[in-house]
Amino acid sequence: MTRDDQASQLERLRKEIEVQHAINAFLKHSLAATHADQLLKEVLELFPHLTFLGAQDKGAVFLMDEQKQALVLVAHRNLADELLTQCAVVPLGHCLCGQAALTGQIQFASEVDERHEIRFSGMHPHGHFNVPILVDGKVAGVIVLYLRHRAPMDPECVQFLETASTIVAGALKRLKTEQQVRISEEMKRMVIENTPCGIITVNQNGAIRIFNSAAEQLFGYDKEEIRGKSIIDLVPLPLQNSSKNIMQCCIDTHHVHILRMPFEAEGMRRDGSVFPVRLAINRIHGLEDCFFIAIIIDMTHEKRLLEEMVHLEKTIIEYAPFGIVVTDNDEHILTFNLEAENLFGYSRNEAIGQKASALIAQGMRHFYSQGIRSPFSSEKRGMKAFESEAIRKDGSFFPIRLAVNRIVLRGKPAFLGMIADISEEKRLYAELVQSEKMAGLGSMVAGVAHEINTPVGIGVTAASELEERTRAFNALLRNEGISEEELEGYIASTSRLAGLIRFNLERAADLVRSFKSVAVDQSSDKLRTFKLRAYVESSVLTLHHELRHTQLLVAVVCPDDLEIRSHPGAFSQIILNLINNSRIHAFDPDQAGQITMEFQVEGDRLIFIYRDNGKGMTEEVSNRIFEPFFTTRRDLGGSGLGMHIVYNLATQSLGGTISCQSAPGCGITIQMEIPLLR
Repeated sequence: MTRDDQASQLERLRKEIEVQHAINAFLKHSLAATHADQLLKEVLELFPHLTFLGAQDKGAVFLMDEQKQALVLVAHRNLADELLTQCAVVPLGHCLCGQAALTGQIQFASEVDERHEIRFSGMHPHGHFNVPILVDGKVAGVIVLYLRHRAPMDPECVQFLETASTIVAGALKRLKTEQQVRISEEMKRMVIENTPCGIITVNQNGAIRIFNSAAEQLFGYDKEEIRGKSIIDLVPLPLQNSSKNIMQCCIDTHHVHILRMPFEAEGMRRDGSVFPVRLAINRIHGLEDCFFIAIIIDMTHEKRLLEEMVHLEKTIIEYAPFGIVVTDNDEHILTFNLEAENLFGYSRNEAIGQKASALIAQGMRHFYSQGIRSPFSSEKRGMKAFESEAIRKDGSFFPIRLAVNRIVLRGKPAFLGMIADISEEKRLYAELVQSEKMAGLGSMVAGVAHEINTPVGIGVTAASELEERTRAFNALLRNEGISEEELEGYIASTSRLAGLIRFNLERAADLVRSFKSVAVDQSSDKLRTFKLRAYVESSVLTLHHELRHTQLLVAVVCPDDLEIRSHPGAFSQIILNLINNSRIHAFDPDQAGQITMEFQVEGDRLIFIYRDNGKGMTEEVSNRIFEPFFTTRRDLGGSGLGMHIVYNLATQSLGGTISCQSAPGCGITIQMEIPLLR
C-alpha cells in the first residue's frame, strides 16, 4: 500500500469519525432539548464546526406555517439585516428554501444563481444547502446552510444532512408531542381544579388520591389532609358499611357501570354534618394508582328550592280561584283543590279515585282532543277553553268553562283541568244579548217608523186634497150646476189622488208586514217553515232607513222557491248584524260598496255565504272577530257582541258551523253551513 493510499484511508477514517461524532452531537442535543427554539439554535451552532461540510458560520432555520403556506424564520446565525427583513416569511416555491419546502428535497447551489431570488446590494458570493425537515412525510421546516463560493457537492455530505434532518425532525415531533401532553395535562388539571363539581379519585383500596378545590369546599377537608384517607370517611356513619360492600363488589366484579348514571346520595362533612349530593362514579383506565373517579354536586340549595317550589305549587293549586282537577290517563281523579270542592260539593277524599266523567260531561280527554284540533288555539294563546256542563254532588247541573292540558305526573301521562263556574256570567251574558237584541229591534222600529211616516204623510196629504176637491165639487153641484168639462176634471183628479193614496198605503203596509214578520220572529224565535228568499229580503227591507243614506248595494242570490224549516228569527238577526257590521266597519261614509248574500243547498245542509268588498281585516282581527266584547270601534260605542251573537246563533241556535276569511283591502267572506231540518 502506497503512502498516498494510506493517507487517503486515514483521511476517510477521520471523516467517518467526524461524521459519527457529529451525528452523536445531534442526537445528544435532540434528546436534551426541551423547546423547539432551543433545539434549532443549537443545531445551527453545530454545523460550522463540521469541517467536512465546508459550511460557513452562518445559517437559518425556517418552520412551516400551514395556514399561510409559507416558511417563517425562527432561528438564524450571523445573517445580514437585509436578509432578516426579506426572509422573515418566504412563500412556498420562492427562492431555494421555498423550493426545498415545496419539493421536500435538498436543494444545493454552489453559487448565487438564478434560483437565488432574494438578493441585496453588497451580498458576498456563497453557496447553499437547503435541507427540508420531514415529519411523518410532511415538510415541517427547512435548514439553510451557507457554503463557501463554488463549493463542490459531496454525496456523503448530502447523506449526512439527510440523517441530521431526520434527527431534528424526530426531536421536533417529540417536543410537539410532549407539548401537547403538557397542555393536555395542564388542561386536565385546570378542569379538575376549577370545575364547580367536586372531583375525587381513589385507588383500588379506596384511598383518596385527587381531591379538588370544589371537594374541599364541599367536605371541609384540605386536599393534603384528606389525601390517602379512605373515601368511606366522607360517607355518613349509618351508610359506611353498605358503602364498603358496594365498593368492594364493584372492585371484584368490575360492574362500576351501574354507578355511572347520576344518583342521589348523602355526604358527610368534616364537622359530621350530612348534606344531599348528586353523585356519579366511573372507573379510570390507564391512570397510575387510581381506580375510581367520583363527580359530586351539592344539592342542598337545589333541594331547598325544590321543596319551596313544591310548597308554592301546592299553595297555588290549593288556593287558586278556579277549580283544579288532575286525573291519570284513565281519567281517575288524583288532585282536587279547595275551589273544586266548593264547585262540585264533594270533599277531596270523596272525589279522589272517581272518574272525571262523573263530574264533567264527556270527561277530560274529550276536551283535550278538541283543544288540539281547535282553530282558535295556538302556541301564543294556549289551549282553548270550552264551555260544558258539570254535575254537583246533589245531581244539579251548572255551566262551566274548562281548559284541559296534558302533563306528566310521576313519570306517567295525566290530564290537568282548570274549571270555572260561569252561571253568573251566563246570566249576565244572556241579559247583554237580550239588551243587544232589543237595542237592534228598537233601532229597527225607529227606522221602520221613519220609513212608514213618508208614505203615510203622502197619503194623508192626498186624502186631504181629495176631501177639499170633493167639497168644492159638491158646492158647484148644489148652487150653480156643473159642466161636462168640470165633471171630467173632478173625475181625473180624484182618480189620481186615490191612486196616490193606494200606492203609499200599500208601501206602508209592506213595511209594517216586513217589520211584523221580522220583529215577531226575533222575539219568539219559534221553529217554522218559510220561504227563504222572501224572508231575507224582508229582513233587508227593515234596514232601508240605515242603508238609504249610504251607497251600498245589497244583493240576495237565492232560488225563489227555496223553502226551509228553521228558526227565522235567528236568520234575521244574523243578516241584520252582518249588514250592520259591514256598514259600520267595512266602508267609509259615502263609499260605494256591495254586499252579497248567497244561499244554496248541498245535500242536507244549507250553505250561506256572506261577502262584502270593503276594507277587509288583518289576520289578528279576523282571528278574534267572533270573540265576545271584541271590537275595533269602541270609540263609536261598539259593544263587541254583534259578531259573537252571529257566531252563537249559527253554531247553537241553528246547529251549524261558521268561518271567516279576510285580508286588508280584500273585503270579507263569511261562510255558514247549517243543517236542514225535515
